[in-house]
Amino acid sequence: MNATHSAGSKLLADMNSNAAWLLGIGALAILLGVAGLYFKLTISETSVRYIGGVLIVASVIQAIDVYRMRQWLRRFWYALGVVVYVSGGLMMLVFPDQSANLVIMLLGMALVGVGIFRIVIALQLRAGLKLWAVVAAIGAVSIALGAMLMARWPWPPLNVLGTFIAVELLLGGLSFVYLGIAAKSHSSDASLPAPG
Repeated sequence: MNATHSAGSKLLADMNSNAAWLLGIGALAILLGVAGLYFKLTISETSVRYIGGVLIVASVIQAIDVYRMRQWLRRFWYALGVVVYVSGGLMMLVFPDQSANLVIMLLGMALVGVGIFRIVIALQLRAGLKLWAVVAAIGAVSIALGAMLMARWPWPPLNVLGTFIAVELLLGGLSFVYLGIAAKSHSSDASLPAPG
C-alpha cells in the first residue's frame, strides 16, 4: 500500500466520525447558496457592511490598547491604525457599493486559496476516494471564480459579490456533501471482511 493511499484512507476514516456534520453543513450551504442567488444584492450589501462592522469593532479594541500604552511613538502608530480602521469601517457601512471593489478583491484571493486547499485535499484522497476528481474540479472552479473576481469582472460590484458568494456556497456545500458520503461509504467498505 503506498503512502498516498494510506494517507487518504486515514483522512477518510478521520472524517467518518464527522460525516453527519459534513452532510448537514453541506446541505445548509447548498440551501444558502440557492437563496443567495435570489438575494444577491442583499448578500452583497450585508457582507460589505459586516466587514465594516468588524473593522470598527477591531478599532475599538485597538483604541483600548492605545490608551494603556506608555510609549508615545508606539501609541501614535496604534492610534493611526485606529483612525484607518474606523475610516474604512465607516466607509463600508455608509458606502457599501463603492467599498465592494475592495471586498471583491479580497474575496477573490480567498476563493483562490480555498480552491487550492480543495485540490490539495482531493489529491491526498485520490487513492481512497473514487471520484476525487469531483472535489478537485470544484477546487478548480473556486480558483477560476477567484481569478475572475481579481480580474475585476465587468459587472456591477454588488451583483458580482452576491452572485459569487452564492456560487461559492453551492460549491462548498457540494464538496461537504460529497466528502460526507465518501467518508460514510469508506467506513462501510472498511468494515467489510477482506476476501479470503
